[in-house]
Formats: sequence, structure tokens, C-alpha cells
Amino acid sequence: MFLGDTYIANSPTNETIQLQPTTVVNSIVLSGGGSSVFFDRLTGKTSQVGTVTIASIGSPAEPKQITISSNGVAQ
Repeated sequence: MFLGDTYIANSPTNETIQLQPTTVVNSIVLSGGGSSVFFDRLTGKTSQVGTVTIASIGSPAEPKQITISSNGVAQ
């Protein structure tokens, strides 16, 4: 996560959210490609719609899919 309108890689205000060591990201499929989603500060909307699939290393046959919609809802 970052503050401001533009991502700056080495900014001290950036915040990294770590997944549990037993969690893996299987796939990221976003409109326009890439692996980053940017939400509008006031509306929460995004143009990077798509899906992220995660799984537990202990249960790889039971992945969970997170769908990101243009209104900013991730479910």
C-alpha cells in the first residue's frame, strides 16, 4: 500500500502486507495485464479488474478466487 497519486518504490510510507508462509498466489489475471491494482482514493473504483487465486500449501486442490470489480469490491 502507498500514499499519494503515484507509487514510488523506495518511499518510507509504503506498507507491505505479508501473506502467511503457507499461502501461495496461484494466478493474477487483471485487465491490461500486470499484477498491481490501484484503487481511487475517494471512490474506491479501479480499472484493474480481474481475479487473484490463492491457495494454502497444505490444500493446493482447494484454491480461493478473489474477484476485483470496477467499483472496487473484492470478493
